[in-house]
Amino acid sequence: MILLAFVEFGAVLLWLIAPTIMFFEEKVPNSKLSPVFYKMNKNNVPMNAMILQGVVITIIMLGTTYLPSVNSIYNILLFMATIVYFIPFLFIAIAYIKASKNNHFHKPLLSRRMAIIVGYTCFVSVLFGIIISFMPPSDLSSLHQIIIYELELIGGPLLIIISAIFLYKKPSTTK
Repeated sequence: MILLAFVEFGAVLLWLIAPTIMFFEEKVPNSKLSPVFYKMNKNNVPMNAMILQGVVITIIMLGTTYLPSVNSIYNILLFMATIVYFIPFLFIAIAYIKASKNNHFHKPLLSRRMAIIVGYTCFVSVLFGIIISFMPPSDLSSLHQIIIYELELIGGPLLIIISAIFLYKKPSTTK
C-alpha cells in the first residue's frame, strides 16, 4: 500500500510539474503571459507558475472533501481531468470541419465529404465522452451528494478554463 501511494504521488507530480516545465521551456517573445510567470528557481522550474497552479489545484482539492468516499473523490478528479483534456479536441474537430469545407488542405487524404463526416464524428464522440463524464458514480446515495459531485465536476474545469482565459487576456508588460 505504501508503494502504491508512492507511485501515485509520483504520477501526480509528473502530471502537474512536467506540462508546466515544458510550457516554459520555450520563452516565447510575444507571449501574453506576464513576465512574473517566467521567473525560474535554482532548479530551472517556473516557480510563480507552479504556485498559481498549486493554488488552483488546492481550491479544487478542498472542494472534493465534501464527497463521501475516496472512490468518489478519485472519480471526480479523473473525470475533471478527462473533461479538461477533451475540450481542446472539440475545437480541433471544429477547425478540421471548417478547413475541410473550405478546401484548406494541399494534399487531402479523404474526399471533402468524407473529411467533414470524420470531423463531425470526432466532435460528437468527444462531446459524448464529456457528457458521459457527468454521470455520478453509484456510491453517491443522496441528492445532496450528487449535487456536490456535479458542482465539483462543473466547477473544477470551469476554474481551470477561467484562470487560463484570465491569464491569456491579461496584457503582457513586456515590450
